Amino acid sequence: MPRKPRPVSGLTLRSVQMRVHQIRKNQGDVETAHGMEDYLWQEVLQTIADGTAEDPAALARAALKTTELDFDRWYA
Repeated sequence: MPRKPRPVSGLTLRSVQMRVHQIRKNQGDVETAHGMEDYLWQEVLQTIADGTAEDPAALARAALKTTELDFDRWYA
């Protein structure tokens, strides 16, 4: 069962960009990178759904930058 993202406060464009950078640094460990990517996307979606995103489209675009990273994503 997927874990529910914790409530997010203060998720900013800069913090999303920093998380994408961290995922990039971890892409050699595909399991870790994929988990980080999933969690980031959940947090961004939750922030948008909660109505607390300053610029929802910018957060989404920034999070989707992870799709440009080259690592395997495994789904069961």
